[in-house]
Amino acid sequence: MSGSALCVRDLTVEFPFESGFARVVDQVDLELAPGEVVGLVGESGSGKSVLALALMGLLNGTGARITARQMMLENQPAKGAASAGFREVRGRDIAMVFQEPATALDPVFTIGWQITSVVRRQHGGGRERAREIALAALEQAGFEDPTEIFRAYPGQLSGGMRQLVMIAMAMAVKPRVLIADEPTTALDVTTQQRVLGSLLQLRDETGAAVLLISHDLGVIASCCTRVLVMYCGRVVEQANYPDFHAQPRHPYSAGLLRAIPRIADDYGAARGIPGQAPLPGRLPAGCHFAPRCSRASSVCLDQTPLLQGSPASAFACHNPL
Repeated sequence: MSGSALCVRDLTVEFPFESGFARVVDQVDLELAPGEVVGLVGESGSGKSVLALALMGLLNGTGARITARQMMLENQPAKGAASAGFREVRGRDIAMVFQEPATALDPVFTIGWQITSVVRRQHGGGRERAREIALAALEQAGFEDPTEIFRAYPGQLSGGMRQLVMIAMAMAVKPRVLIADEPTTALDVTTQQRVLGSLLQLRDETGAAVLLISHDLGVIASCCTRVLVMYCGRVVEQANYPDFHAQPRHPYSAGLLRAIPRIADDYGAARGIPGQAPLPGRLPAGCHFAPRCSRASSVCLDQTPLLQGSPASAFACHNPL
């Protein structure tokens, strides 16, 4: 992809497990174009958050073994995520909105102190200039009284307000790539729309690429142009969202779409995928989804399907739909 905001090749993450290592992210390729919003979906435990933390260089000290053939930010080689030099990249060029803003924000410092500290570290300048940037970012994130939020402590805010503060922090530093990990989890519908609207506003104003991780395919449909599906650490399908929704190629993707409740089907009853995802380190041979798949054949049990195609349409399946 020419002019990528982020390009990663063969990213692998392994954690110590029993007598060896368990592979949690398995040779993932990822490309994000400037201004693109890409959805990353999959069941809990599929490796989505670990992938995000690896991209941010936040797995140091966990014992993880991380390798990647290539990592480029705006067509420039990025220093290794495990290196001290990556601290200059993190926050300035690539930033993250975490799934749990209550733990991402320090409870003993005010919102204003935390945002201005990030601004001054990444862009320099004095306290007054940093304060102006922080207040403007809080206003852009949708707060009607940014001065009040600036003076507040995280414990004085609701979960949705804390999530908006995290987005405001990203707006203040204007990263080229923003990773949003389940930013709408446990929020009411109105607050969800405010959070998603703020993410899209950041994209529109800065041209940032956004990787949106979510279990909610409705959220993905509302703002993503492309979607990646992960299962057991692997990307098993990627496609433009309209094509993915209309005609998924991987049986797992089809299962995720069937799990969405529909009013017309048995009073909105969802149809789940049978079985459950295996634990890392205890993955079946061949296609990891084969034990849960109605289309599995003998080749699925023996041979690992490779992801083939383009970013606009690719799947890893021996018996695609």
